[in-house]
Amino acid sequence: MRSVPVFVTLLVVYGLGCARTLQGGDASEFMTLAAVGGVAHPPGYPLFTYWVQAVVALVPGAQVPWQASFASAMCAAAAVSVLHAALRTLTRHEGVALVGAGVLAVHPVFWRYATVAEVFSMAALTAAGLVYVAARVESGWRGWRPQLALGLVVASGIANHHTVVLLAPLAVWTFWTALERPARDVAVCAAAQLVGFLFYVPLMFMKSGLRWGDTSTLDGLVHHLLRRDYGTFDLAVAEHEVGIWEHPVAFLMELGPSFGWVFAGLAIYAMVRSVKDRGLALALSASWLLAGPLFLAKFNLPADYGNMVVARRFTIVPAVLFAGLAALALPRDHKAWWLAPVVLLMGAMNASDASHAKWTVLEDYLRNSLQVAEPNAVLVVASDNTLFGSAYLQRVEGLRPDVTVLAPTMLSYDWYRAGLTAPYDTVRTVDEALVATDRPTYVAYVYYQGSNAAGRPLALPEPVTMLRVWPSDRPLPHPAELEQAMDANMASFTFRSGIETRYQWYDTWESWAVRQYIRGFDTLAQGYERVGDPDSADRVRAEARGLSPYAELLATPRSLRAP
Repeated sequence: MRSVPVFVTLLVVYGLGCARTLQGGDASEFMTLAAVGGVAHPPGYPLFTYWVQAVVALVPGAQVPWQASFASAMCAAAAVSVLHAALRTLTRHEGVALVGAGVLAVHPVFWRYATVAEVFSMAALTAAGLVYVAARVESGWRGWRPQLALGLVVASGIANHHTVVLLAPLAVWTFWTALERPARDVAVCAAAQLVGFLFYVPLMFMKSGLRWGDTSTLDGLVHHLLRRDYGTFDLAVAEHEVGIWEHPVAFLMELGPSFGWVFAGLAIYAMVRSVKDRGLALALSASWLLAGPLFLAKFNLPADYGNMVVARRFTIVPAVLFAGLAALALPRDHKAWWLAPVVLLMGAMNASDASHAKWTVLEDYLRNSLQVAEPNAVLVVASDNTLFGSAYLQRVEGLRPDVTVLAPTMLSYDWYRAGLTAPYDTVRTVDEALVATDRPTYVAYVYYQGSNAAGRPLALPEPVTMLRVWPSDRPLPHPAELEQAMDANMASFTFRSGIETRYQWYDTWESWAVRQYIRGFDTLAQGYERVGDPDSADRVRAEARGLSPYAELLATPRSLRAP
């Protein structure tokens, strides 16, 4: 019961910071699933999907984006509370428990994903639950009951996030230590874990809503569960050459700033000491190494600013374990309370970047892109941000249902093409999509960067947010005429907020949206240069960079095809 005030306090803090609009990454997908149902991207995340749907149904008086994000806030607050209970069990000291749990609560990445609809807060709750069961077992809990609890905790991970397998050292230690009657205990633990797989069964009967993949058959369900669309052991479909050291080094370099150097030092000390003391601390350390540096070494995306937005989410589960290790190294007397002000200071420093409450830039971009498109237009997009965010606006809000949003990165999947209308149900590449029909076609800038533009039809930045594939039978406008049309569009667009911090510029999908506007005007500037008007080109670029106080840091691609 002593952990209840921790839960309530954090639920208020995280709830106040929850997103109120569509967000990037996987958040827009889960917001849409919360409203219309369906099947999420592999492996399906059924437990989290059912959870956000339940919260949307039961929490009244708010928009779906906030409700779905509040579902994450509840998981995050519960994770910290469970860790607090685990540390009290282990140390018998309230100060140590509060400080250790507080270190996790104010961890910048953990806090950030506590305020947006993503699966990682629930994964953190699974990790904290495993630490709690292990703590109880360390204190003498034996028999079939801890085995049942262990199996159910692992089942929650199976039904949500496959990274639960990375907690195997801690789970194995807990199982072995609690073992009393081998045959019975193995059966109980195994049966409880099977419950996790049962959550996937309803995916076979999903006939409506937002659906990724074909899970209507057992083979299709297994395909989805094993993430074969991505490659079971790969983070994403990618062909980059990535050094195995890139992400682990980035992860280790952020430990000090993320945890505060004193707590990072304490956790490392606890890991070193655990080699001699063995027991629970060693199991925690082994799981941290497996879920942190060793797992990150498998990432097949370069460790640059854009991909770090994706990679950092996977540091949340290791953060739970690391915070527990830091607490184990704290002195178990009144001295532990001396570090409480440090936790509060860390919270004050991280608060502004953790909240999603005022972030509207991405949703504004999606609305602007849909509203400016001509009737029955096609938007050839390059990211999940646009695909799933547009799906929400079209399916939930009924905004521009006449527009077709097409993701070429998905065209290799038979199930995706089967859901498209002719002629897009037969195309397989970006180039085929751009010339498949005479419908007005808009295309993401990324498809016209560098050598990508070669051989593709001429495209102009008429709507600003995207390039417009220019009909061959229409005369090319002068850049001044094009600028007038673009300025008119900008005047009609919605801009409720902007990029306010350096963190938002470097590490968020909000920044991605602002860059699309900037690239539109940079393409126009290149057009001015082609007609011999460099002064107008400089003026346009300067105006575009006024969209963000940090835009001067942008290295804009200079090879877009321009008028």
